[in-house]
Amino acid sequence: MNETKQFREACEAQIMAWTEVRDQQPGILVEKRNIVLDARGRAYGSLPDGRYKLEYPRSNLAGVSHFNFMDARELCRRMDIALPEFAPSKVMDFKTYAESRVDEAQKALSMIKAYLGETKTSETPLPSIPNTWVITAASGEFVVNAESGDVVSYTVYENGDDPDFRERAENIARFDVAEYRQWFESVGLTEPTNLNWLGIGFWQKDGFYESFEQDWRDDLVTAMNDNRAAAVETAEP
Repeated sequence: MNETKQFREACEAQIMAWTEVRDQQPGILVEKRNIVLDARGRAYGSLPDGRYKLEYPRSNLAGVSHFNFMDARELCRRMDIALPEFAPSKVMDFKTYAESRVDEAQKALSMIKAYLGETKTSETPLPSIPNTWVITAASGEFVVNAESGDVVSYTVYENGDDPDFRERAENIARFDVAEYRQWFESVGLTEPTNLNWLGIGFWQKDGFYESFEQDWRDDLVTAMNDNRAAAVETAEP
């Protein structure tokens, strides 16, 4: 029983630590906010001598390297070629990753409390956290429901260069996630958790629909095809 209580305390500590990472101020890691994970959930980190390491992230993400989205995608490509036994690699926004760790620890804590008799197993379960996407802009970011596109929350960066961003953000009701999902599947992309708002359409609260920027999507597809071609060339004997 003492070991179970110790495990409960460890879960509570994990929840507090990962919540602190998740709730970091928006000015932190504005550009390089993505981490790279292998298929086993280990994160990429670089060593001073130029070598790299793969290890399960600690609750403060110490030793884990952060990247912008395109650099992270390129690292995934290289890792999958060099370490196919640990593929596929994936890119995650560090806040999204921290939220997933909070969710895991909360579920474990609920099970422990039920086992210890601290809660009744017949209690109404906590509502599940909806799957979300993070949509970034130069001056802020949105957290949106990945199924409906509804804006869950938005953040305005303190060092953003668009003085009108807050007003624009307040006027956005819903992002067109259905159309974006159809598009990225058609070009062979995997489902994102982090994307740029230039590439997705949205509805304003007055009902006006603002479409995506086609040039942004074209550039993304070109970069993806270039990376695939480079991967084939590298993999050829």
